[in-house]
Amino acid sequence: MANGDTRLTLEQIFDANYYRLNNPDLAQLSDDEALNHLLTYGFLEAGSIPSRLQFSPFVDFEYYRNNNLDISGFFDNRQLVQQFLNEGLFQGRSFSPVVDLNLYRQSYADLAGLDNNQLLEHLIDYGIYEGRIFSPLIDINYYRQNNPDLAGFDNKELFVQFLTAGINDGRSFLPLFDVNFYRANNQDLDDADYTNEQLTDHFLNIGLREGRRFSPFFDINYYRESNPDLVLAGLDNEELFNHFQTRGLDEGRRFSPFIDVNYYLANQPDLRAAGLTPRQAFDHFVNIGLNEGRRSSLIFDPVYYLENNQDLKRAGYTNRQAFEHFQISGINERRSSSVYFDPRSIEPFILESIPNLIAAPQLLENSPFRWNIPADGVLTYSFVTSASAPLYEGRESGVTELTPQIKNNIRNILQLYDNILPFDLVEVSDRPPNVGQLRFMFSNGPRDQSREGNVLAYAYYPGDPTDFTGNLAGDVHLNPNRSTIDFSTGAGSFSYEVLLHEIGHALGLRHPFEGNPPLAAGKDNDSNTVMGYSFFPGNYNGSFASTPMAYDIRALQLLYGFSSLNEGDTNYQFNVNNFFGAESNGQNGVKNTIWDTGGIDTFDFSALPPTLFGYYFNMNEGGYNTTQLALNGSTYTTSTAQGIFTTNSFGTTIGFGFTLENLVGSQGDDEILGNNISNNIAGAAGNDVITGARGADILNGGPGSDIFVLAPGDGGPNPGSTDVITDFTDGEDSIGLSAGLRFDRLRITPGTNPNDTIIQVASSGEYLAVLTGVPSFAITNADFTFV
Repeated sequence: MANGDTRLTLEQIFDANYYRLNNPDLAQLSDDEALNHLLTYGFLEAGSIPSRLQFSPFVDFEYYRNNNLDISGFFDNRQLVQQFLNEGLFQGRSFSPVVDLNLYRQSYADLAGLDNNQLLEHLIDYGIYEGRIFSPLIDINYYRQNNPDLAGFDNKELFVQFLTAGINDGRSFLPLFDVNFYRANNQDLDDADYTNEQLTDHFLNIGLREGRRFSPFFDINYYRESNPDLVLAGLDNEELFNHFQTRGLDEGRRFSPFIDVNYYLANQPDLRAAGLTPRQAFDHFVNIGLNEGRRSSLIFDPVYYLENNQDLKRAGYTNRQAFEHFQISGINERRSSSVYFDPRSIEPFILESIPNLIAAPQLLENSPFRWNIPADGVLTYSFVTSASAPLYEGRESGVTELTPQIKNNIRNILQLYDNILPFDLVEVSDRPPNVGQLRFMFSNGPRDQSREGNVLAYAYYPGDPTDFTGNLAGDVHLNPNRSTIDFSTGAGSFSYEVLLHEIGHALGLRHPFEGNPPLAAGKDNDSNTVMGYSFFPGNYNGSFASTPMAYDIRALQLLYGFSSLNEGDTNYQFNVNNFFGAESNGQNGVKNTIWDTGGIDTFDFSALPPTLFGYYFNMNEGGYNTTQLALNGSTYTTSTAQGIFTTNSFGTTIGFGFTLENLVGSQGDDEILGNNISNNIAGAAGNDVITGARGADILNGGPGSDIFVLAPGDGGPNPGSTDVITDFTDGEDSIGLSAGLRFDRLRITPGTNPNDTIIQVASSGEYLAVLTGVPSFAITNADFTFV
């Protein structure tokens, strides 16, 4: 070649092994004989034997001919190949469904200055062996991880195996395209009985452009709707797909309601400690974490899904199959997929279809039931002034300005909502026509009716159907008569909970008892939600909520997404003032919910004094933390008069999606229930009952006679996967047996350290606990009790 000529030769792209694999009748030819066969016979025979043109895994000449119509007249196959080498490759023409030189160049800075000829040469000679990204259709490392029988293949051998057999075998070859998932989500293709190869071709040539669902790990429509800057940039689906692979994943952008790499890292301490990037976190979940049962988002928890859908568990579904099942059919069947995502408890609060919210976010654009605010956007609010009040466009009379104290209460409440939502709530001046999207005022109500039959306050939904002017959405009206209700009283008062309630309406939540189906009457209380009517004086004798509660937070986050609040390690310290409040007799205490995004978090109750009958601490999502007297210590009646129910008098609730790792008990007697991750639980003083539940927990009862509760299914397959009880005192502490466990069905043996004791289920070998510093001969039937 002339100096500076980068054109490749036929010999540089020819692969004798690939030629033989695609032409079994030539299997006995040597490499040189295979090349001579192509030159002498292959090009001529390709008209009747198309496989004769399949001599390079990197170039598909039939694809090249079909996707470049101006050269489709090159019926002489030798001329077609020569045109590709002389001109087509340099021109950047499409030559393979699996090799994308633009993706290859964009993914690596050291390749930026190479032309297409040099890029293909580099890929063939070096890139394939180095495991570099070159294809939107196959991830070599993923292919190896998910096909263990191919583990011994080098990268090029894997690539060739994929092209010659794997694609038709339906093997998993790319986290961003799953041929079986594509078939299941596109009924027209399934009905047409496409082969796997035809489905792959359809995806590349049609499906991606049409925005069809093609992967359980990536949703291109969700990616578009979650990243409006890319829409403004005019990226089409193919460009969005490439953007995600080359930049979006590294930038930690949102790309699926079921996988959130930021959430994954925030809630997986070992991965954070290892310093994984968002791309590495994604790869870890796809290749390892899902198989391990790790939770990748608020929406989906594979372990929970299988445990709570026993038909799938009995059918032997793997975690990956469960992940795909939920997206293909489970969500439409309204199956619960995590403690956080329980459709039957969320639907009563929202006016949207849950499958649309999750699976088709583009349908939410211009939705009348929510504010169309993107993540990191702004929702404004303002207070009607004495100057703007006469200009108010609604049907209300007596519109006036709120007092400074009421405004401050509202500001404080809006900050609470700001903390849980992905956008900012920002105050602006109320100067018509420039006003906040949410507006607050006194009024005497509509002249012709009293909305909701409630004269205390009311609010217009986003896109409220009774808003005939189109300008009232988000407006909140308060009764100005202080003898009826005084909105200046602070957190923990009835009026404060009314403000929480009305702002919930202004953000898009409805009364849960009006839902179809409604929220179960036994859940419609202010230990769960501020959106019901069960907290009205006379109907309820407990404390009032001072924050949005767990059910409210969950429903709003389903509508809008969630914030990144307290992503680091947080130590929540409780004392008499922030736990009991003004009273300590089980009434009038603090009632609130804590939401936390990630980190290794601790609830520390050690400053709480002993109290009559002790405390109840539940570390699970939605769990209550209160006193035994306050637990179900109050009564309420529902707005639909279904009867009298009980709820907590006061307490701190753990928000859904908040994973609490550690807990320190009070100075009194505690009942502590751990969650299904590895907890560190210290009972502190008092006679405590501690259930570590699942996970490899570290349990310390502290001074007092403590009971450590064990149950089958809460242990693990080896001593490292089970609870470690660090301060068991023989003759003082006890092991509690639950869920059918009996002493005669246990195996008590020395640990690796002979001064430790291992407790196992004899029949299954499941390890239930390790007692450190306690020799096994000291453990007898007298150390156990039924609970």
